[in-house]
Amino acid sequence: MRAPSSLQLYLRTGISAGVAALLVGCGGVSTDYSSLNLAQVSGTVTLDGKALAGAAVYFEPSDPLISRSYATTDSGGRYVLEFDSVKKGATLGEKTVRILGIGIRGEEAAVEPDGGAAPAPQADAVPACYNKESKLKATVNSGSQTMNFDLKSDCSVTGPTS
Repeated sequence: MRAPSSLQLYLRTGISAGVAALLVGCGGVSTDYSSLNLAQVSGTVTLDGKALAGAAVYFEPSDPLISRSYATTDSGGRYVLEFDSVKKGATLGEKTVRILGIGIRGEEAAVEPDGGAAPAPQADAVPACYNKESKLKATVNSGSQTMNFDLKSDCSVTGPTS
């Protein structure tokens, strides 16, 4: 009996991988959120007293194995955190909060609750002290909570203002 050629091995491996992927996809993978104890977090983000529209908001835990929660602000600067594309909320505990102006003025970045688009902020509108060098901290407790962030250009805000 002759040994299989490289091409035959690649084909067999590829077909096996494809069949395995189909089987997993068809059966669906369900996620158990019950052990996460997610809390609902929403609020408003302003910069120097003005609503920050189209900004990305991230709540990052200190444990890199736990997912960060995220949101995009609407035209009024309002956000509601999402744990993932299925579930809203954030895990409990202290978080580093990062807020980024992700759009470019004049483009549409966020979607309003009524389906309309919110204008995006200028890409550099948010000082680095609130994003890549963030000193913003917040503690997520169980239940539902509102955390507003009134950011200042001078970086004097270090946590929620509510």
